Amino acid sequence: MLPALGAATLSRPQAAQLQSKVPEDQWPEFKVRAIACYQAASPALARLLRDDMVSTYGAALPSALACLQDDFEACIAHLRFPLAHRRAIRTTNMLEWLFGEERRRTKVSRMPSANAPYSN
Repeated sequence: MLPALGAATLSRPQAAQLQSKVPEDQWPEFKVRAIACYQAASPALARLLRDDMVSTYGAALPSALACLQDDFEACIAHLRFPLAHRRAIRTTNMLEWLFGEERRRTKVSRMPSANAPYSN
């Protein structure tokens, strides 16, 4: 059985939450460094990058770092798997796929009527 997996990068809600806690002038650099944590080559490197962010921004942005550290281990769980498998692991969301399939299969399409003129 596979362990629970989290997102591989900043999700939109997580990015919005982080952005609300970081001053606008510091946001671009903070965002790049946060994404680097989630896309590191290994869990150990991700933790090292996170610890570097904590030492850099710890005093200035404690609420942003608390938000970043929430579920950090779950968010980097995909890094434990071989590189070839990571994309599939981090982008597969079965529930979203099922919702999309339901929308696709129940979508009503209109058929042209017998009296409608043909256009070429």
